[in-house]
Amino acid sequence: MENQKLSLLAATPRAEHVIGYAFPGSSQATSLGHGSSGCFTIQVVGTVAPAATYGEAKEIVVRLGTTPGRWSWDHPLNTSFFSHHMHSDGQPLIGVNV
Repeated sequence: MENQKLSLLAATPRAEHVIGYAFPGSSQATSLGHGSSGCFTIQVVGTVAPAATYGEAKEIVVRLGTTPGRWSWDHPLNTSFFSHHMHSDGQPLIGVNV
């Protein structure tokens, strides 16, 4: 998984990122090594990497210097929507349709 995160670092500063979430048991969470717990996902230029928490995902994209894509959890137009579906620690509420 660390290689996936390192490959994100190769992104150009003007690239967009998309922070998403892979639910426990989903094929994406399983392929990223987080099948039992789920994970946040960071997609940059076609590369997807896992993050255990929303905070970790945000730290990664800040280091990358990328900007949020329209459907990223941290895009300004999505902030109020996703805040209703997250715990105070940034983890999604399970069982809520987002």
